[in-house]
Amino acid sequence: MLRSMTAIISAQGLGVKRAARGLLAAAAALFAFGVTRDTQALPLLTLSANLRGLYGTPTRDQEVKPYGGGIGLSAGVTLPASLYPGASFDYFFGETEETQLGNITLSSYQLMADLGYDLSLALLTLRPSLGVGVFHLDGVADTNNSAFSAGGSDSPTNLLVSPGAELLLGLGLWSVSAEARFDKVFARDGYSDGIFVGAGLGLIL
Repeated sequence: MLRSMTAIISAQGLGVKRAARGLLAAAAALFAFGVTRDTQALPLLTLSANLRGLYGTPTRDQEVKPYGGGIGLSAGVTLPASLYPGASFDYFFGETEETQLGNITLSSYQLMADLGYDLSLALLTLRPSLGVGVFHLDGVADTNNSAFSAGGSDSPTNLLVSPGAELLLGLGLWSVSAEARFDKVFARDGYSDGIFVGAGLGLIL
C-alpha cells in the first residue's frame, strides 16, 4: 500500500515538473516570438522631406544683401544608428538697392549635402548637422539689364560649409521644425558668410 502511494506521488510529481517545464517552454517561445515581432516591426529607415521658410543675413555689413527671405527644400533618411544623411536646396530672394552704378539686384542659392545625428528629447528630436556644398550668387544691374559676377572672385559659385542644428516635433506622418545655422562661404572677399534661421513643415515616412 505504501509503495503504491509512493508511486502515485512520484508520478504526480513528475507530471507537475513536466507541466512546469512545458509552461516555461511555452512562455519562452511566446517571449521570443514577441521580441522577433517587435524587432521586425521597427523601421530600418525613416524617410523625411521638409519644406522650409528661411531668413538669412550676412555677417558683414554690405550695401546690397544677397539673402533676406528665402525658401528651402530638404530630404534625407534616418538610419538605425540615428545618423541622418540628406541634401538640401535653398533659394534666397535677396534685395534690390540703388547704388552709384544704378539699381543692383542680388539673389543667391545653396545646394548642400548634409550629415546629421538625431538626438531624441521626449517628443522632440534635436539634429545637429554639417552641410557641405556650393553657394551661387546672382547679380543684375538695371543700367544695362545684364548679369555680372558678384561673388568677390572670378566665379560667383564658391565652396560652402554650414554647421547648424534643427529641432523637430513629430506629429504622426507630419513634422514641424525650427533651425539655425552659420554659413562659411569660401569667397575671396568674405562678404557672403551668413547666419540663417528657418521654420518648416515636413513629411515622415
